[in-house]
Parts: sequence; C-alpha cells; structure tokens
Amino acid sequence: MFVLFGAVALAGDPPSGNWWSTDCYSSGIYFNDTSTNPPTRVYTHPGDAGFYYDWMLTRHVCEDDFSPSARYLEGIGRCVANEEGYSINGALSWSSCAAHARQGFFGYNDNGDQDYSQKYVGNAEGRGYLPGQ
Repeated sequence: MFVLFGAVALAGDPPSGNWWSTDCYSSGIYFNDTSTNPPTRVYTHPGDAGFYYDWMLTRHVCEDDFSPSARYLEGIGRCVANEEGYSINGALSWSSCAAHARQGFFGYNDNGDQDYSQKYVGNAEGRGYLPGQ
C-alpha cells in the first residue's frame, strides 16, 4: 500500500516506532494578555482539560525539529515525511510536542508568517499515523 501526501508517495509501513506523518494535541494552552495590568492568562479552550488538535504547535514542531526531512502540509494539518526512506521518529515527535508546549511557542499570522507577539504555553503530546490514517 502507498499513500500520496502532497507530492510524496510513501509506500508500506515505516520502521517500528516511526510514522509517515505526525501532529500535536495540546491541553491548557494559554498566552499572557499584556494589555491588562497585571497581565492575564487567556486560554485557547477555557474550562476544558481535554486534548485538542493544535495546528500551530504541529507546524512549529515540524518546521523547528523535522525540516527539511519533513514538512507541514496545511491541507491535512500534519507534519509529513517528504523523502523516500525517511520516517518521523515517534518518541521524538511526542517529546518535541511536549517540550515546545512547555517552553512556549509562537503562532502564525494570516499571511502564514510566524507571529512573535504572543507566546503560547501549556501541555501537549504527539501522535503518529501510518498510511490510510
């Protein structure tokens, strides 16, 4: 079986513990609203402790930790291996999502450029996918 992600065809299963594509799910993500005195925390999902798919964190992790061997594809919202024979390490993906969320990451503006005006912080985990998932 092969799957076509963008312009990359990935055949078969990756090595054990690896994935063809990954994304990040986050919980308790907030930014500090500095327009108030003192600054207030603004949560992206207030009052809910569940984990949510986080496209900004997924893109941030993909571009910071896995490029150029993988790239963020907006159409599916995942970090996708873009080289034949390359797959994304599952443990590294999970820990990268968690570390970037804990340390804080910047979002993106409407033009797709990184927006350094707000730093998002919280908890996260990575998830991985095989062909057809």
